[in-house]
Amino acid sequence: MITLDFTVKGSFSQGGLNNGSGGAGPGNTLMGENTGGLLNAYWVFDLAGITGPVVSATLRLGMPPFGYLSPDPTETITIFDYTGDIGVLQDQFAHSTAAFNNLGSGNVYGSRAVSDADEPDCSAGCPGNSFVAIDIALGGADFIDDINAALGGLFALGGALTSVNNADFERIFAFSGNNHPAQIIIETAPTPLPEPSSLALAAAGIAGFGFFRGARGRAGRSPSR
Repeated sequence: MITLDFTVKGSFSQGGLNNGSGGAGPGNTLMGENTGGLLNAYWVFDLAGITGPVVSATLRLGMPPFGYLSPDPTETITIFDYTGDIGVLQDQFAHSTAAFNNLGSGNVYGSRAVSDADEPDCSAGCPGNSFVAIDIALGGADFIDDINAALGGLFALGGALTSVNNADFERIFAFSGNNHPAQIIIETAPTPLPEPSSLALAAAGIAGFGFFRGARGRAGRSPSR
């Protein structure tokens, strides 16, 4: 199992504003709906050094205190592929309605329902970097193909609150920032070991080659006088 931390994370507004251009703090993965429209989140991971192949993965997100802001008892996070320019996500002052649309559409990698029970209990007080880990299993043929194609480089995920019902106030991961984790936990296939019969054949071949070299050497020497 390999655990990777995010390289950059944040969200785009429906109007195409990335974190900084929208006035949000770095790493704010707010998703859902507010009076200004919808917001979709993103996470970027660096897969350099992973040779794979990847067979499964889990996205682990940190829900901050008071991160669930909705009148509904539950909301659904859906994780999508991202096929756009990752450089636009890395520029947290970028403007791009195409990025917003891309982050909340396309191939679905996984989903999970959340509620206010998934945020830290701060009734007795808690530090601002407190969080509850939200695990979302990522899978399907599209995900496996896409992440393996991205090995050695950057890989981005999009996220949307797909349960929004136009209440004008359904948001999760509110008050999140770079001090709240986002990780992808990857399982790769083990390197296959040679079968015992293959090892025996290889050893016999090496021994035979050594015998052949020795025999040629003896045959080529002149008898001593």
